[in-house]
Amino acid sequence: MVQGTNNVDYFYQKLALICIGGLVLAMTIFLGLVPLISHLNKPAYLDILVPIGTTVKINGQEYNSAVYEFEPGDYQATVTLGNLEPKTYDLKLNKNETTGLYLTWSENGGWKQLTAEELAHKHEIKKILPLYLSICGTPAKRTNCDAISINYDRVPECKGQECIVIDGRRAELTDEALTAIRDKLSENGYNLDDYQYVYVQNENR
Repeated sequence: MVQGTNNVDYFYQKLALICIGGLVLAMTIFLGLVPLISHLNKPAYLDILVPIGTTVKINGQEYNSAVYEFEPGDYQATVTLGNLEPKTYDLKLNKNETTGLYLTWSENGGWKQLTAEELAHKHEIKKILPLYLSICGTPAKRTNCDAISINYDRVPECKGQECIVIDGRRAELTDEALTAIRDKLSENGYNLDDYQYVYVQNENR
């Protein structure tokens, strides 16, 4: 009778050990798969920064300047601005990485894709702004002088983006003032064509 009881106890002990071992093995496999599954499911990121008014289309969908999640893979982005000829860029988006589509457009150079370093330099314009100009006729007096300020700010006219904001007394930005602004920025190592800019009349200046 005692021998039979010992055999039953041994059987249940062995069964418990097998169950515990199986549970440990299952947990080990599960914990090993979680990072792998997590790694496989990680998205790619696309950081878009384009001039105001630019349309970016990827797979038929339109995108604005912002950061978006994509499935990793190869894509084509088609950009259009006004009546300009559309331009297509090939993009390779890698999982858990951010790829930048940083574009600028100028009459002289057309479309240009900025590197991360060039983009950083572009935003460093804040270090030299605001700048002030006074453009006067001859003889110089308040009635024929235009006081102009140049800032880098986020205003409604820039549609949510930061851009160069020029304000002055006159109803519109004159060619003379625009040339003076280009020269002033150029003296400080910046090109106005690399930025979207807006003009705001300020009669109180």
